[in-house]
Amino acid sequence: MENQKKERGSAEKSWWNLLGQILSFFLMIAYALWVANSYWSFIPAGIWYDILSKVMFYGPLALIIIVTFEMFSNKNVILRFIVLAIWVAIIILSFFPGLVGL
Repeated sequence: MENQKKERGSAEKSWWNLLGQILSFFLMIAYALWVANSYWSFIPAGIWYDILSKVMFYGPLALIIIVTFEMFSNKNVILRFIVLAIWVAIIILSFFPGLVGL
């Protein structure tokens, strides 16, 4: 039983690891585009610039979430639920910053 739980945790951890590696690669490309655009301004203001701006804001947040889930993949369900609740609060407050002042 313990071995089966360890295998599930290992498979889940490798899934989060793969997802984090893919996202970090795309974020590296996005940062390279962002820096290159700050020097040469080849991305005009518009939809592509807005998409890149959103990626620059939410991409690191998504990467931190993935790494956090990878770190807590073998932990207790209650602890994982607490971490998930914290991340839900962070995401909601990033969309609605006026909620903090209530």
